This record gives sequence, C-alpha cells and structure tokens, in this order.
Amino acid sequence: MDRLSKCNTNYVPLTPLMFLKRANNAYTNRTSIIYENSCFTWRQTYERCCRLASSLRSLNICKNQVVFVLAPNIPAMYEMHFVVPMAGVVLNNINTRLDAKSIATILRHSEAKVFFVDYQYVQLASEALRMLMGEQGQSSNMPVVIVIDDLDSPTGVRLGELEYEELIHNGNPHQEPHQNQTGCLQPSRSVSEHFKLDFKGVMTRGGTNVCIRDTSACDMYRSIATLKVTHMCCAPIMFNILLEAKPEEFREISSPVQVLTGGAPPPATLLEKMEHLGFHITYAYGMTEATDPTLVCEWQAKWNHLSNERKAKLKAQQGISV
Repeated sequence: MDRLSKCNTNYVPLTPLMFLKRANNAYTNRTSIIYENSCFTWRQTYERCCRLASSLRSLNICKNQVVFVLAPNIPAMYEMHFVVPMAGVVLNNINTRLDAKSIATILRHSEAKVFFVDYQYVQLASEALRMLMGEQGQSSNMPVVIVIDDLDSPTGVRLGELEYEELIHNGNPHQEPHQNQTGCLQPSRSVSEHFKLDFKGVMTRGGTNVCIRDTSACDMYRSIATLKVTHMCCAPIMFNILLEAKPEEFREISSPVQVLTGGAPPPATLLEKMEHLGFHITYAYGMTEATDPTLVCEWQAKWNHLSNERKAKLKAQQGISV
C-alpha cells in the first residue's frame, strides 16, 4: 500500500479548502459572512477567495513563502484563511495588540513577502516597516504591502500602491488551487478574543459568520440580538466585557446562545451570571490556538438539577479517566 502512487482516489491533502468548495456547491446562495452593512453568500466568498489567490500569485510569491496579516476580525481576515492556502503559501496572522517593535521582529524572522494591513493599523505597520528597513538596510527585502480598506466606508488610506478590494476585482474568479501546492496555517491569535467561530464547522452546516471589528459589549449584544446569533466562540475575558455592559449597551437575548470557550476554566459564579443572561457555556480543553482537537465534557440531562458550583466543575472537566 505504501508504494501506491498518490492520486485523487487514495490521497486527499488535509486542507480547509475542501470545506470552502463544498460550501460553494452545497450552500451557494446562503449567507456566509455578515459585517455591519455588508454581507456575502458562499458563492461570493468562494469567488472572492479565488480572485485574490489569483492576484496573490501574480505578485510572484513562491510556494512556502510567508504572507503576513495585521487585521481585526473582518471579512478579509476570514478570506485570508483560504486565499493563502490556495496560493500554496504560509499564513502568519499577527496579534493586533503587539507594538511596532514586536511586529518588526516577527516580520524579519518570518521573512514575509507580502504584508496585508487593515487601514486601522496603517500607522502601526508604518512604524514597524521603518524599523525593519533600518535593521536590514535594504529595501529589496521589504514585503509588498497591501492595505485592507473598510468595506462600507472606504477611507482611501494607503501604504503603497496595492489595495485589497482592487486585487479581488482584478483576479481570476475561476482560479483553482494549484494541485501541487498545499498551504500552511499559522495560529490565528489576532482574532482569538474576537467574535470568532470555527470556520470549518460553520461551512459544513452552511451557517453564517458574523464579523465585528471591535470586541465591545455594545457591538456584541447588538450583533447577537439583531442577527439572532446562535453560537459563539470566545476567551473567558469576553464574559466580563458582556457582564460589565452599560445599560444602554445591553440587549436582551431572546434565545439561548451556545458558547464554546477555552483557556482557564471560568469560575462557577461567572458561569452562573452568564447563564442568567442567556449564554450556555461549554468549556473546551486543548491547544486551541494551535490545533483543532479539543476535549469537552459533554453535558448530561441528569446534571441539570445539580448545584451551580457542581455544574461549573463538571463543565470544566477535561476528560474521563479510564
């Protein structure tokens, strides 16, 4: 068996691209992404990714080179998780809370060839690039910079000649992933505390991804109430933001929201407060920023009558000994 040549019958690369293509075929006209006043269908999302992958290849980026992204939880960030593997290169998402020096260090260490920057972080990126140029002393090693402007209200901010939506417009909508190129995904820490769902699970069910730029209580409650959000993933720190919302920021939740969280197990008092607001929390244990597999304590109906403290301990359970 080990001597068989690889072909489509016996070998399929482990890649998120198969999920996107399936969603395009199975859920063509369902809404894939909502961001403020903009929304896309799965067909549009697939086409946008194909176009941008085509434009990315036209920049002469080679297999296994690095694409650097500095952006919040916006549609472009979602699309980059597919565009970059389509082009056969490596995605490196950067935490938006880092300072310019740290970003310059990572740029140098990763040897990034392309740098996507959200308009909100252009000043930060400019400072990091100046530091990088000062260290290297050669502009030939600098990455190609592409600004991601706002979808609803373009600002016109630029940090070079290229702009995200222009690249999508000029790309080939029928561009297929290169058969001999399988991209790699670096952990997306920049959105780890944003309103972020497991994109593969959402695609498999033809669901809708809700993107918000700022993780404020106002924006989270507004999105949940207005768009009838049913599931969300977040770090436990988001619970405090929701609980500390001002009266004018709070929105009543009409139906329960299923929440998947990781990190340190939330205390029982925090879980109880969140339950009263309409959030049903499941705690997942594992290296959630690096790999998909996690351990969860599957809830059982007989536990509903237990004390809140006991429920919290069960939800924080990290597996069953055998």
